[in-house]
Amino acid sequence: MVEAHVPASRLTEGISWSTTGLTAGIAPGAAVAGRLVDRDGTSAGFTVPLAAGVVAVTVALFVRSAESGHP
Repeated sequence: MVEAHVPASRLTEGISWSTTGLTAGIAPGAAVAGRLVDRDGTSAGFTVPLAAGVVAVTVALFVRSAESGHP
């Protein structure tokens, strides 16, 4: 996806930013999931990626809507 949207001259930078963003999300997500598992059991840990997915879709829809000018 990065390759399709970033100019070839800036591809390395684009991939670096996407990798940095991914890592910045995984690290705190793992910490939160670990605490939930310790406190509430293994099933509770699955709420973290579920919540992150819902937030990601919501943000993507909001950004898409803002770019197109529709509410």
